[in-house]
Amino acid sequence: MVFNLHMSSKELDSDLDHFKSKIELALSIIKEANPALYTTFINFTKVIIPINEKGIVSYSMQSLPGFSSINTFERDFLDLLDDLLHETVITT
Repeated sequence: MVFNLHMSSKELDSDLDHFKSKIELALSIIKEANPALYTTFINFTKVIIPINEKGIVSYSMQSLPGFSSINTFERDFLDLLDDLLHETVITT
């Protein structure tokens, strides 16, 4: 695994393995489709924080580079792929 997965609540902790596998699958697809994007991801994203907040998509902050908060509940797998890359680009 090239990133740290920081769970933000006990509810999310119970699905840790599920989140890891979804994120690892997304990263393997990104790596196969575009190795340069994958390299950018692993160079700049150090921590992924899964969130479950209604109405919140995903976010990162320039003041906290390398951290991406990703909503893994209200979004589908294609959104996960997009969010992982988008939040990496925003923080770089």
